[in-house]
Amino acid sequence: MERDLAWEGCHNVRDLGGLPAAGGRRTRWGAVVRSDTP
Repeated sequence: MERDLAWEGCHNVRDLGGLPAAGGRRTRWGAVVRSDTP
């Protein structure tokens, strides 16, 4: 999966899928993203 996302009008957007979460779980791909300007 590609972590960097190319969304028109948004800069530095990334998918946080696969990162560690509470209880030893991992975040789902496509469920959580982050950006420099939400």
